[in-house]
Amino acid sequence: MRPLRLLATILAAATLAACQSQPTVTKIVDGDTLDVDRDGETVRVRLLNIDTPEKGECLYQEATDRLIELAPPGTRVRLEHDQEREDRYGRELAAVFAGDVFVNEQLAAEGLARAVAYEPNHAYTTRMEAAQARARAAHLGIHAVPTECLLPTETARRALELHAEDPAHRAFYRDVMRDAVTATNTFTYKDQALEFIDALD
Repeated sequence: MRPLRLLATILAAATLAACQSQPTVTKIVDGDTLDVDRDGETVRVRLLNIDTPEKGECLYQEATDRLIELAPPGTRVRLEHDQEREDRYGRELAAVFAGDVFVNEQLAAEGLARAVAYEPNHAYTTRMEAAQARARAAHLGIHAVPTECLLPTETARRALELHAEDPAHRAFYRDVMRDAVTATNTFTYKDQALEFIDALD
């Protein structure tokens, strides 16, 4: 009987230790960034292989709210890492699992994040791209935003209006729109915007 009790005690202690070392979400920063408490230390985590809209862009708040739903403060999460553990801002790069939910993949599958690949981190690239493809096929989230979301500045939006009104100078107005998009380095909708501009008559 004693060996069984000893085994039960060891298993219970191991389970408790695993739970205690598992990070706990303390704050949602935005759609692809959260803070966790790990052994008393606050660690900022950037979700690996995805990118959600920046503040001021369409669907920023929706992506942030969805991350709050998937991993609200108090949630214990599992973090898995790729080859590069931190980004240049000192944030920990991780695949985040809340229970059975792979949070990074879920956001991409719902069209609230786009798949991104930054070498040498590519362990989850295929899954993110597959999730993104499903969202695009279903016209979800960032894959179905209105035209005004695709132009990041008021100048670009005005150029679109003038493009319709002034056929003689359409090439010029397309260049204005293109320049505005390419100059906005962190613009989530850059690829979609350039496709939209190139398709204009």
